[in-house]
Amino acid sequence: MSGFSLASFKLQVRHAGVGLLLAMTATPVHAQLAMVDEPRPANIRLQTTDEGVVFADSRGMTLYFGDDSKPGVSSCTSKVYRQGVTGNGDLYDLANYDRVPSCIEKWPPAQAGDAKPAGPWTIIERPDGIRQWAYRSRPIYTSIKDDKPGVANAGAISGRGGRTRGQAVFAPVIVPPEVRVETLGVSRILASSEGRTLYVSEKDAVGKSACDAKCATVWQPLAAPAAATAKGDWSIVVRSDRTKQWAFKGKPLYTYSEDDNAGEVRGEANPGWTVAMAYSKPKLPAFMTVQATALGKRYADANGKTMYYFTCGSKLNTDDGIERSLACDDPGDKSLWWTTDCTNEKNCADTWRPVLADEQAKPEGSTWTIVEMPLPWSPVRTLNSDQLSIRVWAYKGRPLFTYKFEDRPGMIEGQRIGIYTLTDWLSISAEGEIGPTKVKAGIASR
Repeated sequence: MSGFSLASFKLQVRHAGVGLLLAMTATPVHAQLAMVDEPRPANIRLQTTDEGVVFADSRGMTLYFGDDSKPGVSSCTSKVYRQGVTGNGDLYDLANYDRVPSCIEKWPPAQAGDAKPAGPWTIIERPDGIRQWAYRSRPIYTSIKDDKPGVANAGAISGRGGRTRGQAVFAPVIVPPEVRVETLGVSRILASSEGRTLYVSEKDAVGKSACDAKCATVWQPLAAPAAATAKGDWSIVVRSDRTKQWAFKGKPLYTYSEDDNAGEVRGEANPGWTVAMAYSKPKLPAFMTVQATALGKRYADANGKTMYYFTCGSKLNTDDGIERSLACDDPGDKSLWWTTDCTNEKNCADTWRPVLADEQAKPEGSTWTIVEMPLPWSPVRTLNSDQLSIRVWAYKGRPLFTYKFEDRPGMIEGQRIGIYTLTDWLSISAEGEIGPTKVKAGIASR
């Protein structure tokens, strides 16, 4: 391929006098599931995000679970760890920071202050004097990735290295015991109690299943107990064999026989079958497309090229012998790790190409936003007032890129490029979106 240049991008470059831009549109309106009526403290509020209703602190900042291993005990402290652990158990110095931050700098504990426990909300008396909230015995935090109410950027953390911090604390909703709500990419979907994805069929009429006995060997109806009764959006379909099946908003629910594990969505490759959505998905920017890949549907740019974001997380060598995770892709972190796969900034800028937003482009909710990224570009944004910058589309605050070595729609060669247990380039699942249903091109070699 030919070399890549800034000029070929036709960039509109500006001075970065205002730092990071995370503009948002109005808070989205969801077709809400009925929520569980449970007590909560006075300084804990409900906050609507693109993915549904979450618990938030008194400022409206999203609350998250940590990766704490013991109920009622927070492992996130002010202690600074300076060594990481590789996948092979080898130690290395955390050279990705001028000053290694502590966990509570990145994940500030949700402070109870003078509030009193209520219902499932209890208080952890920490050694540092902070009274920290715990929800159902799990310590609760906010994230420095979020800069305003209604944002849940930390929920995008995923990939290798055990980076399990960042699960937003969603307000509990009323669902049958056989159903739970899961996060899949930008979507909140319905799953069975075992975590298997639930689907609906376009052939089914409201309140009636067209999936006969042969069909039901591939698409297993979600069985409802004999004593189950309809409530709210949840109803009962009586099948031809007189068994009962759960339906959501009148549409019968099924699992797919070839989904071997929780979270798989192989069923969407079948025409007429779609993932059962718990909430409406965030609106897509006009330029964005949905492409079928060897790994399922993925969000892509206007040319059909898969879009990726960068993640980075260190496994820490702690003095108690328990590995802890610490992200290294937060605003203000040094951008050393992203060059490790492509050797230097010049090669990286040629390999990973920003998805530019023009001057008229506007964000969609808090999921698809626009950030000001400095030149030369880097996925971790640290802007100084004298730097030049470009406007780049972002997923939950993370700049989006395409991969140089993909030259046609449906390719997904950039997925999971990185250093084992440390860095990742990840695509974004588009299951549930209208788009291609068969893989036309592309291979997944990583």
